[in-house]
Amino acid sequence: MAYEGSLVSVSLENTLKERSSDFEELIQRSEQHLRSLLFRREESGMGWINYPSSTNSFDLNQQRTIAQELASLCDTIVVIGIGGSYVGAKSILASLEPFFPPKEDQYPELIFAGNYLSGEVSQQLLDYLQDRSIGLIVVSKSGNTLEPFIAFSLLEKLLYERYGKEEARKRIVVITDPEKGALREIATSRGYTSLAIPSSIGGRFSVLSPAGLLPACLRGLDITALMEGAVAMERELLSKKLGAIDNPAIRYAASRQFLYQHQGKKIELFTSFDPYLSNLGEWWKQLFAESEGKEGKGIFVSTATFTTDLHSVGQWIQQGERTIFETILSTKSSTCDLLVPAIDAKDTSHHYLSGMDLSHIERSAEKGTIEAHVAGGVPVIQIRIPSRKDFYIGALLYFFELAVAISGSLMEINPFDQPGVEAYKNRMYSLLKRNNNKE
Repeated sequence: MAYEGSLVSVSLENTLKERSSDFEELIQRSEQHLRSLLFRREESGMGWINYPSSTNSFDLNQQRTIAQELASLCDTIVVIGIGGSYVGAKSILASLEPFFPPKEDQYPELIFAGNYLSGEVSQQLLDYLQDRSIGLIVVSKSGNTLEPFIAFSLLEKLLYERYGKEEARKRIVVITDPEKGALREIATSRGYTSLAIPSSIGGRFSVLSPAGLLPACLRGLDITALMEGAVAMERELLSKKLGAIDNPAIRYAASRQFLYQHQGKKIELFTSFDPYLSNLGEWWKQLFAESEGKEGKGIFVSTATFTTDLHSVGQWIQQGERTIFETILSTKSSTCDLLVPAIDAKDTSHHYLSGMDLSHIERSAEKGTIEAHVAGGVPVIQIRIPSRKDFYIGALLYFFELAVAISGSLMEINPFDQPGVEAYKNRMYSLLKRNNNKE
């Protein structure tokens, strides 16, 4: 059961033995939820639905100009954020940049900070920046999240001491809510360059906003192609001409909920045999976990990189408790034709690999692993994009955003809030205030 006519294809041939009435019902409900999402697109938290097609060349050129100005001043830029405010940008870079950095890099180095509370790591960062020409990008919808707030305080102080107020102001860019919040007030009062994440877009859905695009632009990635891919995916998935079963976002959402609700599969492992694509897993994990894990419901999502993790968790996947299914992401084509050199049969039993293309070996490893896992009782959803280019990465990001919105709706929860996250924050802040009062 595969549909190959999309920018993103979702194959269920190793997921469902047959299309049951329960699965058909989920497909129908998914289509209804999709239409409901479109009807509610003006509501709070829903701005991401048409965001790609509403972004114009002026918006992208503004980000390019800011990136050029910042790059002209800095050889190192610290991107401060946590959760959706940074993991999307980091995943885009990791999926598109060279695996090993070039010796002569024409773009500023990007360092991600504000996603930990370690004093030791923070001090090491300050030490590392001592002989660098530095700038800051601060990403936060509210400006009150503890980890980025502390990092910003430390690094803003460093810039003021090193460059003075006026020069430091040129080196700081704020990405936040367009109108409200502590960070918006700081940007306005101190004269920092700023870009907006629309109020109607939550942090984990902000990857295609300046939160994800400005860091990508600073590293020379084609943000126009990223957005063109997202726009093409938006138009395809929201088209009324596309049948529900042929809509890849519906196929993915309905199949994972069928496995969860009707097959007892409570754990989803996202993986890829392509190390670049595996890097998207951290963004995917936050998107799905924070959207679906609430009200005592939700698939537990985790990530792995194959073949690496087949040598660690592979045994559990193959023969552990049968509560798991896999989502494997791959491309339909490879750009590498590296061949295994001639191997002497006297040296190893693997002499049959002589002259074989590494991409063929990788495909064979993927196929063999899928066959073994399916035979061992692990359903596999296969997601493919034509190639690992900016355009298709943009399409893939939008695909997952829409898929999680539909999937969460199938569980009858709100995919756009995160009350559990606020619960831990409130307790942490209470403890910190209590300890401060004791002193």
